[in-house]
Amino acid sequence: VNNYLPRLSYWFLGVGVVIIGIVIIISNIIPLIKPQPEQQEVIQEKEKNPVTPPTNPNGIAINNFDNNTNNKNNSIWPVILTIGGGSLLTVWVFWNIIKSRNRPQETLFKPVLIIHEIDELQIAKTVRQSSRKTKPGFSDRIVITTGYYPVTRRQMKQSWRYLRSLVREGPRTELDIEATVNQIGRQGLLLEPVFISPRVNRTELLLLIDQGGSMIPFHRLSHRLTETALQAGRWGKTTIYYFHNCPVDYLYHDRDHLEAESITMIFSQLPVQWTVVLMFSDGGAARGGLNPQRIELTKAFLGQLKQQVRAMAWLNPMPCNRWNGTTAGEIRPLVPMFEFSREGLQNAINVLRVR
Repeated sequence: VNNYLPRLSYWFLGVGVVIIGIVIIISNIIPLIKPQPEQQEVIQEKEKNPVTPPTNPNGIAINNFDNNTNNKNNSIWPVILTIGGGSLLTVWVFWNIIKSRNRPQETLFKPVLIIHEIDELQIAKTVRQSSRKTKPGFSDRIVITTGYYPVTRRQMKQSWRYLRSLVREGPRTELDIEATVNQIGRQGLLLEPVFISPRVNRTELLLLIDQGGSMIPFHRLSHRLTETALQAGRWGKTTIYYFHNCPVDYLYHDRDHLEAESITMIFSQLPVQWTVVLMFSDGGAARGGLNPQRIELTKAFLGQLKQQVRAMAWLNPMPCNRWNGTTAGEIRPLVPMFEFSREGLQNAINVLRVR
């Protein structure tokens, strides 16, 4: 219907112009063909009383033919202009109609770009529903994606805040309310308040991250672990080192294992009283392998590490039911090992808090 509206308007406009032109033409022609009653009376009087035409000074009669011709011409010009204007307008209307027929049809509304937003909550619900419909025997499969985060960023920060070892040191700037009240009870009046040194978290965290190989799927998880430790840590110092499978001779400051530092040098700089160590590795559980050489190297490293730190714990990104029969299962008795979950992270931090 919308496509035919312009055409109908053109037709009505053209027909209306033609009708108006015809009416104007008829209104101008009728007086020329049929004289009015007043004009008839004037003509009859002229026939009864003929008037001699006026003469000029030379005696030549003046002809009124020119005046009558001018009057007729003045009455014809409106007719000519009306016919010409109506014709031009009609031609223009028909020309636009022809152009509109040849012109490709345009949509009345502009196309709207529809943006489909990804709802992570809906995706999670869909995955849960589909996982419930899986066939028996397939439920034990583990699918690891780039978004594998068993613990959220907020939960990690909350857990890190419990890692503290508070000691009072420094100038006495904090009011000791209990000591001040006791002093007032002894002296009977407040002479001078009692101040005490503030509590300072002297804990120094040493993060050892397994990078590369079977830990590639957990790189983002390890990055989030170190990032939240640096942001939420309210302790004295945080040091991060990287290794591959098992620390041997050297640890690395970068993920690409380019900037190395000897383990002996690192251990010599650690304050034994305040340093706690958290290791993040699958211990060979991701591939389900049992490597005797890796077990022996890990035992030697952990034995050396225990003598240099206050406490240590191990976070394993693989579920605990995957540890049996792997290198991780053999390492587990040597160090407190926890599954990387919210509960596991909290338990590991509780181990590091023990004096």
